[in-house]
Amino acid sequence: MNRELINSLPFEIEARVPIQLGRESISSSMVAVSELVKNAYDADAEHVIVQFNNLGHDTALLMISDNGDGMDLNLIKKYWLRIGTDCKNSITRSTQKRRILTGAKGLGRLGIDRLCHKLILQTKRKGTDHFFELHIEWEKYEQTGHSLSDILHDIYRVKLGSEDDFGQTFTDKKSKGTRMIMIGLKDSWDQNFLLNLRQELSLLLSPFGAVNDFKISLITGIKDIDSALSPTTMLDAAQWIVKAELDEDEQITITASSPKFSEKHTLGPHPWSEWIKDRGLHPDCGPFSFEMYFIPRDPSTLKRLDFSFHAWTEFMTANSGVRIYRDDFRVRPYGDPSGKGDWLDLGLRRTRRPEAITQKGWVVGPLQVVGEVIISRLKNPELNDQTNREGIVEGEGFFDLRAALLKVIGFFEQKAHESAVQRKVQKPSEQAKEHVNRTTKQAREKITNLHERIKDATSTKNKGKEDSNLSDLLSTVSDVASTFEEAIKATDEKDKLQEEETKILEADKDTLANLASLGILAVCFGHEAKEYTNLAASNAKKIQNYYEKGILKLNSPYDNKFSRSLDIIGESTDFIRTFSGFALGNIRPDKRKRKHIQISVIIHDIFNVFAKSLERQNITVNLPGNTDKISPIRAFQIDLESIIINLLTNSITAMVDIPAEKRIINISLQDENGDVVLSFADSGCGLEEGTDNRIFDPMFSTKRDRKGNVEGTGMGLSIVKTFVEDHCGGAVTAKSPGTLGGAEIEIRIPAIILRNKK
Repeated sequence: MNRELINSLPFEIEARVPIQLGRESISSSMVAVSELVKNAYDADAEHVIVQFNNLGHDTALLMISDNGDGMDLNLIKKYWLRIGTDCKNSITRSTQKRRILTGAKGLGRLGIDRLCHKLILQTKRKGTDHFFELHIEWEKYEQTGHSLSDILHDIYRVKLGSEDDFGQTFTDKKSKGTRMIMIGLKDSWDQNFLLNLRQELSLLLSPFGAVNDFKISLITGIKDIDSALSPTTMLDAAQWIVKAELDEDEQITITASSPKFSEKHTLGPHPWSEWIKDRGLHPDCGPFSFEMYFIPRDPSTLKRLDFSFHAWTEFMTANSGVRIYRDDFRVRPYGDPSGKGDWLDLGLRRTRRPEAITQKGWVVGPLQVVGEVIISRLKNPELNDQTNREGIVEGEGFFDLRAALLKVIGFFEQKAHESAVQRKVQKPSEQAKEHVNRTTKQAREKITNLHERIKDATSTKNKGKEDSNLSDLLSTVSDVASTFEEAIKATDEKDKLQEEETKILEADKDTLANLASLGILAVCFGHEAKEYTNLAASNAKKIQNYYEKGILKLNSPYDNKFSRSLDIIGESTDFIRTFSGFALGNIRPDKRKRKHIQISVIIHDIFNVFAKSLERQNITVNLPGNTDKISPIRAFQIDLESIIINLLTNSITAMVDIPAEKRIINISLQDENGDVVLSFADSGCGLEEGTDNRIFDPMFSTKRDRKGNVEGTGMGLSIVKTFVEDHCGGAVTAKSPGTLGGAEIEIRIPAIILRNKK
């Protein structure tokens, strides 16, 4: 090859490219101001002042001043004027205060273009007798045909004591810091815009006071805007405080405490892999801490703390939701009042399940909580910001964090619900009963007294005292009437509680009605599936006959593939036909009558139906051996079939990620102390720590999608518990790990002792 090197050239960058990059990486003016405040934090500033002057006039300007370390000429040239510098990747902590640096991409300063047409940056290091002043006119970057290196910016050295149109910045050699003066503001900063900025800055730092050596002040000249919020005071109104931590050893600990009700509940520490089973052995999110305050609009609490409803509304509007803070600085948009700020979908959950706290299935709403998640740039490398600063990249790390928080909140919801039920139902019920007994006793005593008084008043020996006795008699009658009024009130209280219980029963009845409707649909589906399966099977058989008789011919190797496909169609239709027949069999009246049943027969029948499916999934099943001597039980056949199918489907789900050769189900039956004991064990992932009792609660499920949202109705094991305990008079328990390493369910049902006739 005949070639000659004539030159080596770099890429040239048009001057407008950095501006476009800045506009795309900084999504709004609010974010731009926040990025500049965070830069002051990285410079070890203790105080940042965001100040507007001459708003409403052409001379309006914005100044952001801090008392941080400032910059010398070398830092200005090497870092501030160098776009995309990686200095914060190589240097992770600030010089003096050892703060973890908040920025890493080196693009935040480009956001100033969103705010103004011209920037004057003044900066000074401690101990110097001068400061540097950098002038940047952003419109220069709009010029076409210029490379980035063609755009020059003037830098001045200014002696101390010099004053300009913006006032004196640095007074002596000890002073230090940076002031950015933005001239020609691009936004119209009206009162609503400034209120939004105040809220943004008030939420930039954790409302729980995590950072105590960094202060942000906003000066606009408008009193209502410049007044600072005091979020920590309202936190005293919290009914519940939830705290959770996933430490660096991957151990999770949760506490839910109530200062108002003097309760505290703790879970853990548990290893991540045992606490949440479907998110992998290790948390991609990394360690985190979580704190949440449950602050409903409770009149008694607000009155005790001297808070008005208006104060509660204002505070919750500004602070409600769950926000994420990285190294004490907020990550947008999590916790914003807008819909996209509800990243845990608490509002959606609440809409779907609007029950009161005393009802089953209660979930908390986003406007009732103030929460924060603390992560770190150093310890959570998988939780990186999106390029436009509008959230974290939604990968496995983010979804692990989301799933974990929803599970923590679920623990709180369970404890808060149980506490409310005990306070609102059980205790008032006991008080009402005691009140009825007490007032009834008082009424009887007064009736006895009344009887004696009447007898005394009508006595011929006491004629002289007749008027006085009659007056006392009337008073006694009045007392009796009053006492009976109290008894009636107590009875009414009891009736109200009974009405509440009736409502719960009505809700359960509605649930059963819905399940009945699903049953009807299942029967219809079974009929149709069976009919069309028969049609598919007969046509497949016809094609196979054509093929075997030579009417239909295929060349090799397609003939073998065709033959195998026909076999698969036949096997599949046989399975659907068998399963449909089994499902349709549930409508037989005899299955819905309580009778003597050999549970081993039910087990073998069900596993015969599922045999092909279990074989395809490489699941080995060990069924009970000789069960002729196992006592029968008295139960509904349809109940037992539902129980076994529920346990089977749960086991199949639990073994999805288990190697094929290790997928095992063991079932044993035995007579023990007058009970028939059924043990159902699998080699799956097992139960999550702390859920041994909860798995039988209605609407509780540990199945989650990739994002961490709970899937399934959570009714399967609840129905099992109902059938075993209410219909059979038995008991059901769960343990993990079981004999095979996964979950193990034990069911005990009273046996029927059959006596041999002589």
